[in-house]
Amino acid sequence: MKRTLWGLMILSIILYASTASADYKNYDERGNFTGWVKSPYSIPPWQRTDSTAVSPSVDYPETTESNTVSNTESTEPDNSYSPITGAIGGGIAPSATGFDSSYGVGYGLEANIGFALDQNWAVLLMLDAYSFPSTFSGWSANQIDLLPSLRYTFGSKGIRPYLFAGVGGNDNLVIEANNSTINGINLAVAGGIGIDFPIARRVDIFIQGKYSINFTLDGSFSYLPISAGIQFN
Repeated sequence: MKRTLWGLMILSIILYASTASADYKNYDERGNFTGWVKSPYSIPPWQRTDSTAVSPSVDYPETTESNTVSNTESTEPDNSYSPITGAIGGGIAPSATGFDSSYGVGYGLEANIGFALDQNWAVLLMLDAYSFPSTFSGWSANQIDLLPSLRYTFGSKGIRPYLFAGVGGNDNLVIEANNSTINGINLAVAGGIGIDFPIARRVDIFIQGKYSINFTLDGSFSYLPISAGIQFN
């Protein structure tokens, strides 16, 4: 019985040794036989090098076309373009000619909306509303101008100066102390110069000055609005 057990143990050791030292066939990626390769397990651990060590292989997933496209799209800037442009702001307007000496500096709001024909030219509809207080209590002269205009902006990016001019109508609304009103519709002409300072994508701060003149049956009067505000491109 003891001889049988010893025989089985010796036979197991011989089989393991022969298996560990056995050569194995090597094939390339296409499955072609390239030769016999010595098993690294036949080399004692104290004699093995990095080249004979067995390391597991890792298959990394291939980048699919859809992933490439999505990554490209996420990093590209948004080049969408809208021709609509507009602005809103406030300002003051010293009187120039035609005003009674009792009227002081006016104050009011300006706004416009329109279409950018390209990066330089734009067609706008400008709305100005200025009130000129009088030294006489309860009196004021209010000027409301609606002007189809054309604007030309120099350059394509960064700080950009611009010129503009328009022709339209004026409502001269005079408020008296007893709350009675006198108004008249007149021809209005305006033109000026300004400058844009970009603060965000398609958003600028503008500062501008212009000369506005209104023609009445009795003559004309003019004023010089100076305004600042936000412009959306």
